[in-house]
Amino acid sequence: MSLFASINLICTQAIVGDIPLKRILVAPTRRWEVILSKTIAYSALAFFQSLFSLFLVEFLFEASFIGVFLDIFLAVFTIEFSGVCLGILFSTISQSRLQAAQLFLFYFILALMIQMKIRFSFLLPLLPIEQGMDLIISIAYRGQSIFQNIDKMFNIFFVSFVCLGISLYWFQYKRREL
Repeated sequence: MSLFASINLICTQAIVGDIPLKRILVAPTRRWEVILSKTIAYSALAFFQSLFSLFLVEFLFEASFIGVFLDIFLAVFTIEFSGVCLGILFSTISQSRLQAAQLFLFYFILALMIQMKIRFSFLLPLLPIEQGMDLIISIAYRGQSIFQNIDKMFNIFFVSFVCLGISLYWFQYKRREL
């Protein structure tokens, strides 16, 4: 949950906080290339954050996992990728850095309330935090493989790509003031 929140908060500043972006958009760069390049760059950051965190947990703190390290890493990276896509969406639809940070906070508190207290069954498959926690518990502590939890992976990727698609659309057609 903390990895998701940290990468999500970092990515909320990806578009709205990028001052040189105005000069980039004057160059012969397509707007969708900006969104995809930001997604790839922040996904690389999420990749190393996932890897480093898992190495710390497994080797420094000597946590014992039942699941395979690669499966656990793929699950954690999938969760962080959803945080990247959601953060870029927040950054794309925001008018200021403060608004992007407030969107993150509003989403995160609302998602935690739905996940822990309210438990709307129709919303739980759409929450990357809920699906990610189920995925990590199933793989790391129950010893299941990534293929046994493909439905949870699909739900996380579905939400991620919907957020990415909305970001692409919004930035391409609605953000003319940059």
